Amino acid sequence: MELQLANPVLDLDRRASIGSACSKLVTQYKFDLICLDLQIIQETQRGYRKLLSTLLKEVSESPWPDPVKQAIMDRHKKMVERYELYLAHKLNTFFVEAPMV
Repeated sequence: MELQLANPVLDLDRRASIGSACSKLVTQYKFDLICLDLQIIQETQRGYRKLLSTLLKEVSESPWPDPVKQAIMDRHKKMVERYELYLAHKLNTFFVEAPMV
């Protein structure tokens, strides 16, 4: 696009208008991609929560010794904390990554 807009035959005002329209489209696509990324994160979270509830039920009903069960629960807690940090980071950087119009 930049090469086409650099054509000296184009009127300067029209060139600026087309360049601005192109920039707005790119900006909107970037914003849409960031929104999709957040949606995917949320859907992934829902899927893992569903899987987690099934696995926690299996663990609670299992004949394993209590230290093994406790280790699984501790690992679960750490995974939840890590995910929450990741999501918080994504949400905090959303407006940094989101293009300004």
